[in-house]
Amino acid sequence: MACMRLLPLLASIALAGAPGAPDALAQAPCNPAFQPVADTVRKMVDDLKLDGAALIIHLKGKTVCEAYVGRFGPETMMPIVSAAKWISAAAILALVDEGRVKLDDPVSHYLPYFKGDKKAITVRQLLSHRSGLPNYLPCMFQAQLQLDDCVHQIAEKSTLSAPPGKEFAYGGASYSVAGRVAEVAAGATWAQVFATRLAQPLGLEHTGYGNTANPMLSEGQVFSSATDYVTFLQMVLDNGMHGNKRVLSEAMIEEMTRDQTVGVTARISPHGDQTYGLGCWRDVVDSTSGRALLLTSPGAGGFLPWVNRTRGMVGVLAVFDRIDRIGPFFPSVLLAARNGAIALDSTTSAQ
Repeated sequence: MACMRLLPLLASIALAGAPGAPDALAQAPCNPAFQPVADTVRKMVDDLKLDGAALIIHLKGKTVCEAYVGRFGPETMMPIVSAAKWISAAAILALVDEGRVKLDDPVSHYLPYFKGDKKAITVRQLLSHRSGLPNYLPCMFQAQLQLDDCVHQIAEKSTLSAPPGKEFAYGGASYSVAGRVAEVAAGATWAQVFATRLAQPLGLEHTGYGNTANPMLSEGQVFSSATDYVTFLQMVLDNGMHGNKRVLSEAMIEEMTRDQTVGVTARISPHGDQTYGLGCWRDVVDSTSGRALLLTSPGAGGFLPWVNRTRGMVGVLAVFDRIDRIGPFFPSVLLAARNGAIALDSTTSAQ
């Protein structure tokens, strides 16, 4: 996958300027109910000989576990790879709230050079990987280009793998197109769109898309810190609110988290038959209502963000390594966090 080709480059700039930290899990101790999560992370770091990790868990709006090991600290920026899709989609949904973009508008409404079989691709299909566009094009890796230059190439040189809306194919080109739609609709660069619609309202000081006018919204050199990203996740859990400030409408949170893959006839997916929203995976779904109960958007470099709506919990595990090494630990982290929330709820209820 193209994301794996990025890892050597990202490794050379990852954790730049990260503050030193003890070799044991540090910071405020985790609530005892969440110690097994910290122990799982400690074992992962030791077994894989990683250079560090960050773990933050909020339960019902309060921090119940915040731990750092090795080179990681609260403000350490790291490549988040595919976790970028979630924050990119959220920034575009803010433009939908403003009435500047409509999810079911054809891309050609904003970018007239999308013609022929690409003319009818919608913004919704771009953000839900149902556009039929390819995974990646070489222009996406060329930082010296303008985003519009690359999107022109996507429109003119790519071939659809399926008619728009008929196939779910997880990839990156559609997010670059969505980013250019956002630029046109807002009359601003993507960096400005992200800053004004998401970063500034949430106070994200350690999140960005790299020093390029051709950002790869799906991954690329997108960086964040565990503290920044967990702030974003808390906003998602709180139905678009950040404290007393509304960042996204409840309607946009609903669009983000509902099944956007209904009606697809084929799937090219790293997560099997799991359904997808706008920028996030719907890992656990209520069998009656269809509402997503567990949302994730893991990055191939080892960045795992999650929202557990049943438990009122959000969390981020941030490490930096290959997904084939890190990925097997993800289910254990999510399960230990869930069990910690259940145990703490039981203790609180008994008091």
